[in-house]
Amino acid sequence: MIKQDYLIRMIQEIVALLVNALLRRKRIRQEDWSEYDAMASQLLGLPLSQLQTVDVDELADRYTGEESGIEKMELASLYLLRLSEETEGSIVFKSKLRQDGLRLLKRVHASSNTYSLQREMLIRMLDHGE
Repeated sequence: MIKQDYLIRMIQEIVALLVNALLRRKRIRQEDWSEYDAMASQLLGLPLSQLQTVDVDELADRYTGEESGIEKMELASLYLLRLSEETEGSIVFKSKLRQDGLRLLKRVHASSNTYSLQREMLIRMLDHGE
């Protein structure tokens, strides 16, 4: 149980950092990103580069039923949104990553038994294209 609580706290810390960075367009130092990327990859159980190609429904199914599945889906959705912000070049690919992240985040919001004002505001902001 202690490991589960620690895992949830780590995921919540990363999610809060990512949401704040996205909302404020605040840049996070590269050293911090490397550390967060390594933790996120370990928590999600897949390389972050694989997130770009995985189907959102498959990703959600992968974590459904896990004790910390909702938190992992939320972490994955925010990493998809982060990747969409950092992607240069193909606007179609950038849009796909953003839509996938938003769709997964909405799924988390609908099925989570905890309320997050940050999550709700991020969804509204992304829905309205701001």
